[in-house]
Amino acid sequence: MKKQGTIKFIIALFVVLTILGGIVCGGYFILDKIIVPKYFSSYGINNLGELVGMMKTLYNMPNESQIIVNGYSVDVDLPAAIEKLTSEEAHYPIKSDGTFDFDAFSEGKRGAGGISLTDRELASILDKLLGTTEFSDILPNLNHIDTINMNLPELSITPYVNEDQTVDKTHAHIKAILKIDTSEVRSQMSSEMNIPLFLLNMIFPKEFYITCVYDVEIDNSGEDSVWTTSNGSVAVNGSTAEQSKILLNLLISFIFNEEDNMTIPKLLDNFGGILERGTDLFGKIEFTNSITVGLKKHNGIYFLPVE
Repeated sequence: MKKQGTIKFIIALFVVLTILGGIVCGGYFILDKIIVPKYFSSYGINNLGELVGMMKTLYNMPNESQIIVNGYSVDVDLPAAIEKLTSEEAHYPIKSDGTFDFDAFSEGKRGAGGISLTDRELASILDKLLGTTEFSDILPNLNHIDTINMNLPELSITPYVNEDQTVDKTHAHIKAILKIDTSEVRSQMSSEMNIPLFLLNMIFPKEFYITCVYDVEIDNSGEDSVWTTSNGSVAVNGSTAEQSKILLNLLISFIFNEEDNMTIPKLLDNFGGILERGTDLFGKIEFTNSITVGLKKHNGIYFLPVE
């Protein structure tokens, strides 16, 4: 079913592109009112404007500087995070390059907690974590979106503030921007979808950004911090969530099998779960807005001391 739907989309796309190339006089009306709805309505594309908008978003790969406003520095934030995590008081299983030492972790080595990381410092460590097979293995299967082909250029944490202006340690607004690279799995995608590789390269971008925004409530009553998310949205390549809706459904139809029952909210939950599982490796957390770096206060998380 998935292959048939994908092939149907490709045929429809090439029909429309062919007509676009030869469009004259009243051709716009025919394309906008008849042809596009006929071939693309099942994908949520009902007129020429929506089709053009979808294609523009799909291939409008922005420069990181256009969408990253709180990106971490590999020269500043990563060394600062490593120093904190490997200090004598904390002694987390972190290697000198910032990667997580899963061998030590499996042998029972845990950090002591009691330290704070800014959201940029946390992003630098989680980005390293995403590139490891051990971390990928403990995550839900996202088919061709695996963490080894993913980066986390930005993580922004904004804790809620109570009426008395104190920080709410268990509630925060989170924005995570993930850069997804499908270059290494495109041959496999082509084979599984039964699509020639050159066609796949023409209609599906090798790289794209996913922006996840949601609210988080932390429950620390159990052994681990339990995250509950709400008010979430997902967007592609710096567009709004509404602009990205059609494209996200299209990406889902390409990447996931029908039996996965993947939806946009479920996709957000999976991406949010990556951040939750990553921080879980370090223990229970609280949100904070008072981490001092230089002369400034920064948002981030506090790892609770191990009892």
